[in-house]
Amino acid sequence: MATTTTLNIRTTTDVKRLIQQAAEIVGSNKSEFAIQAAQEKAREVLLDRVHFALSDEQMERFNNICDQPLPASSRKSVERLLSRKAPWES
Repeated sequence: MATTTTLNIRTTTDVKRLIQQAAEIVGSNKSEFAIQAAQEKAREVLLDRVHFALSDEQMERFNNICDQPLPASSRKSVERLLSRKAPWES
């Protein structure tokens, strides 16, 4: 089990009430609800920041590589990679 720590936040009464209402609807408490929502948003932000910039030449080369059949020597590695959960699915 992961070690726990404290996260203190300040908010308005209206936001606190909103979080409480939503937490009650899903059968959770304010802390659990806020942490889950913050965790989901953090993952979304981090995953949206992945960006690859390629020149036209690099993109053409990349597309050519992708169009080639996968070498037999790489198949097991690729199958193993594809069988894992993505980081955002954990």
